[in-house]
Amino acid sequence: MGNVFGEKKSAKEIVREQKRLVNRSIRQLDREINGLKKEEKKLIQSIKKDAKANQMSAVKIMAKDLVRIRKQQTKFLNLTAQLRAISLTMTVNFKKTRILSSKTHCYRPCNPSTPCRSLSRKYLRL
Repeated sequence: MGNVFGEKKSAKEIVREQKRLVNRSIRQLDREINGLKKEEKKLIQSIKKDAKANQMSAVKIMAKDLVRIRKQQTKFLNLTAQLRAISLTMTVNFKKTRILSSKTHCYRPCNPSTPCRSLSRKYLRL
Protein backbone atom coordinates (compact mmCIF):
# COMPACT_ATOMS: atom_id res chain seq x y z
CA MET A 1 0.00 0.00 0.00
CA GLY A 2 2.32 2.78 1.19
CA ASN A 3 6.05 2.84 1.15
CA VAL A 4 7.99 3.21 4.39
CA PHE A 5 10.50 5.64 2.93
CA GLY A 6 7.89 7.91 1.43
CA GLU A 7 8.53 7.12 -2.22
CA LYS A 8 5.69 8.31 -4.37
CA LYS A 9 3.79 5.89 -6.55
CA SER A 10 2.73 6.79 -10.03
CA ALA A 11 -0.91 7.50 -10.74
CA LYS A 12 -1.10 4.33 -12.79
CA GLU A 13 0.03 2.21 -9.82
CA ILE A 14 -2.42 3.91 -7.48
CA VAL A 15 -5.35 3.38 -9.86
CA ARG A 16 -4.30 -0.24 -10.34
CA GLU A 17 -4.21 -0.88 -6.58
CA GLN A 18 -7.54 0.81 -5.98
CA LYS A 19 -9.14 -1.08 -8.85
CA ARG A 20 -7.80 -4.32 -7.42
CA LEU A 21 -9.37 -3.52 -4.03
CA VAL A 22 -12.70 -2.68 -5.65
CA ASN A 23 -12.67 -5.91 -7.67
CA ARG A 24 -11.84 -7.89 -4.54
CA SER A 25 -14.81 -6.43 -2.71
CA ILE A 26 -17.05 -7.11 -5.71
CA ARG A 27 -16.01 -10.77 -5.66
CA GLN A 28 -16.65 -10.96 -1.92
CA LEU A 29 -20.11 -9.46 -2.35
CA ASP A 30 -20.84 -11.98 -5.11
CA ARG A 31 -19.89 -14.77 -2.72
CA GLU A 32 -22.21 -13.33 -0.10
CA ILE A 33 -25.04 -13.12 -2.63
CA ASN A 34 -24.52 -16.75 -3.64
CA GLY A 35 -24.56 -17.78 0.02
CA LEU A 36 -27.80 -15.88 0.56
CA LYS A 37 -29.35 -17.59 -2.47
CA LYS A 38 -28.45 -21.01 -1.05
CA GLU A 39 -29.86 -20.01 2.32
CA GLU A 40 -33.03 -18.78 0.62
CA LYS A 41 -33.53 -22.12 -1.15
CA LYS A 42 -33.08 -24.03 2.11
CA LEU A 43 -35.49 -21.71 3.87
CA ILE A 44 -38.13 -22.12 1.17
CA GLN A 45 -37.86 -25.89 1.47
CA SER A 46 -38.23 -25.78 5.24
CA ILE A 47 -41.19 -23.39 4.93
CA LYS A 48 -42.92 -25.84 2.61
CA LYS A 49 -42.17 -28.74 4.94
CA ASP A 50 -43.46 -26.90 8.01
CA ALA A 51 -46.55 -25.69 6.13
CA LYS A 52 -47.43 -29.28 5.30
CA ALA A 53 -46.95 -30.18 8.96
CA ASN A 54 -49.35 -27.29 9.84
CA GLN A 55 -46.83 -25.38 12.00
CA MET A 56 -47.95 -21.89 11.08
CA SER A 57 -46.08 -20.00 13.81
CA ALA A 58 -42.77 -21.37 12.55
CA VAL A 59 -43.78 -20.61 8.96
CA LYS A 60 -44.50 -16.96 9.84
CA ILE A 61 -41.09 -16.54 11.44
CA MET A 62 -39.36 -18.18 8.50
CA ALA A 63 -41.34 -16.02 6.05
CA LYS A 64 -40.09 -12.89 7.81
CA ASP A 65 -36.58 -14.30 7.61
CA LEU A 66 -37.09 -14.93 3.89
CA VAL A 67 -38.10 -11.31 3.35
CA ARG A 68 -35.01 -10.17 5.26
CA ILE A 69 -32.77 -12.36 3.09
CA ARG A 70 -34.28 -11.00 -0.12
CA LYS A 71 -33.82 -7.41 1.04
CA GLN A 72 -30.20 -8.20 1.88
CA GLN A 73 -29.70 -9.64 -1.62
CA THR A 74 -31.00 -6.48 -3.25
CA LYS A 75 -28.75 -4.34 -1.04
CA PHE A 76 -25.73 -6.42 -2.03
CA LEU A 77 -26.67 -6.19 -5.71
CA ASN A 78 -26.91 -2.40 -5.41
CA LEU A 79 -23.51 -2.33 -3.72
CA THR A 80 -21.89 -4.36 -6.49
CA ALA A 81 -23.42 -2.08 -9.11
CA GLN A 82 -22.07 0.98 -7.30
CA LEU A 83 -18.62 -0.57 -6.96
CA ARG A 84 -18.53 -1.45 -10.65
CA ALA A 85 -19.49 2.14 -11.47
CA ILE A 86 -16.69 3.41 -9.23
CA SER A 87 -14.21 1.13 -10.95
CA LEU A 88 -15.33 2.32 -14.35
CA THR A 89 -15.14 5.99 -13.41
CA MET A 90 -11.66 5.48 -11.97
CA THR A 91 -10.35 4.03 -15.21
CA VAL A 92 -12.14 6.59 -17.39
CA ASN A 93 -10.87 9.51 -15.32
CA PHE A 94 -7.35 8.13 -15.33
CA LYS A 95 -7.42 7.76 -19.11
CA LYS A 96 -8.80 11.28 -19.50
CA THR A 97 -6.05 12.76 -17.37
CA ARG A 98 -3.43 10.80 -19.30
CA ILE A 99 -4.78 12.09 -22.59
CA LEU A 100 -4.92 15.66 -21.33
CA SER A 101 -1.40 15.50 -19.93
CA SER A 102 -0.10 14.15 -23.24
CA LYS A 103 -1.80 16.96 -25.16
CA THR A 104 -0.49 19.76 -22.95
CA HIS A 105 3.04 19.31 -24.27
CA CYS A 106 1.75 20.62 -27.62
CA TYR A 107 1.16 24.05 -26.12
CA ARG A 108 4.51 24.44 -24.38
CA PRO A 109 6.76 25.19 -27.38
CA CYS A 110 4.34 27.80 -28.73
CA ASN A 111 5.36 31.39 -28.41
CA PRO A 112 3.89 34.53 -29.96
CA SER A 113 6.68 34.85 -32.50
CA THR A 114 5.88 31.57 -34.31
CA PRO A 115 3.75 31.95 -37.41
CA CYS A 116 0.21 30.56 -37.42
CA ARG A 117 0.79 28.29 -40.41
CA SER A 118 3.57 26.38 -38.72
CA LEU A 119 1.37 25.94 -35.65
CA SER A 120 -1.55 24.65 -37.68
CA ARG A 121 0.73 22.18 -39.47
CA LYS A 122 2.13 21.03 -36.16
CA TYR A 123 -1.33 20.39 -34.69
CA LEU A 124 -2.55 18.62 -37.81
CA ARG A 125 0.31 16.14 -37.47
CA LEU A 126 -0.80 15.29 -33.94
